[in-house]
Formats: sequence, C-alpha cells, structure tokens
Amino acid sequence: MSGNTLIKNTTIYALGDIIPRLIGFISLPILTRYLSPSDYGIVNYVNTLNTFLLALGFLCVNTYFLVFYYRSKNTEEQKKLLGNLSSFIILFNAVFVIILLFFGEYFFTAIGSNIAFYPYIVIAVFTNFFNLFSILPSALFRAIEKPLPLTILNVSRGVIAFALTLVLVIYFDYTALGVLYANLVVNFVFAFVFMYMIRHHMIWNLNFKQIKEALAFSLPLVPGAISYYLATISDRILIDKYLS
Repeated sequence: MSGNTLIKNTTIYALGDIIPRLIGFISLPILTRYLSPSDYGIVNYVNTLNTFLLALGFLCVNTYFLVFYYRSKNTEEQKKLLGNLSSFIILFNAVFVIILLFFGEYFFTAIGSNIAFYPYIVIAVFTNFFNLFSILPSALFRAIEKPLPLTILNVSRGVIAFALTLVLVIYFDYTALGVLYANLVVNFVFAFVFMYMIRHHMIWNLNFKQIKEALAFSLPLVPGAISYYLATISDRILIDKYLS
C-alpha cells in the first residue's frame, strides 16, 4: 500500500467512525428535552446488553476471518470462507435468540434486573441479531481495502437512525421505546443491505471442519473481549441493580 493510499484510507475510516459519534453528540441536547432520566437509564442498559450479546454472539470469528482470508488459496476459497462463517453465525445466533426468548425472562428476573424483559430486552435481542449481519461484511471491506463503501454504509446508518429516532421520540412520543425501535428498524434494514453488498464475495456453505478450526482460534479471544466490556461499561448494569 502506498503512502497516499494509506493516508486516504485512514481518513475515510476516521470519518466513518467520527461522523456517527458526532451525530450522537448532536442528538443528546435534543433528546434530553423528551427523555426522562429513567428513559436514558433504559436506553443505556439496553445498549450495554447489546454490547455483551454482540461479543457472545459473534465469538470473535471476525478475527479468524481477517487472519485467514488471504491465506486462502484462491478467490473461491475466500468466498467459501466468508459464506461458511456467515452461515454459522446466523444459525448459531438464531438458536441463541430462541433460547433467550424462552428462558431470558427467568434469567433476568433471577439476577434482579429492573428493566422489563418485554419489550425492552426483547428489542435488544433482535437488534443485536440483525446487527451481527454487518460484522463480517465490515471485516471484508477492511480486508480488501475498500473503506469508502463501509464508511458510506456506517454514516448512512447513523443518519437514518438519528432521523427515525427524532420522529419516533418527538412526533410519536415513544420516549425510550422510540430510540430502541429506531435502532431495531435500522439494523433490520441494513442487515439486508450489507448482505446485498457482499453477495458477489461469498458462497453460502457449511464446512464444519473449518468452523471447528475457527472456533479453536477465536474462542480463546472471547473472555478477553467480555472482560474488557465488563471493565468499561458494567457500571450501567450496577446502576440498574441498585437504583429504581
């Protein structure tokens, strides 16, 4: 990669990270007029839960993909690698969602959560599921050094989520549910957008030998990822536990 290309790609990636955060910063003074402290508590709790669910649901296999994408012998193997990992993640998380829907309410009641399982945590579960569809496509765009499509998708997702949040919160008075529904709808739509964008880069298949190798590589990374999230955002869980 030339110096100019490196600077260009770095700038594009930076914009893709900064602009969605800037949108969130702009939305804060607007939403504070319509959301109560308890609404913010619910939203932060659900966002924290989504972070944990994302780490648990993806099992860090995107790291395996980034390492072994260019170790594949040819383009067909690269496409099968992406299709195999995508198939596994979708099937694994579909089962994960079903388990959470059946037993999640008992679990969250047992740990003393003050956030209602229906609808808040259920929304988090489905939001996380559809968000998973963007992880491997994002890794692919990084692997093939195509930052612009990824940045456009991330910025578009942030802008649409912001606009839909304002509509649901201000016009329909949905408060915390407005924020959560906006994220759910946007992640649902962009799950299909990401899959469409990479349709020519993947071949759907299930290779259990490769999945076993991927898990052997990625599972040791999961405790570290979970520990990081526990150390940085667990205060939101504690607030839920000890405050009404």
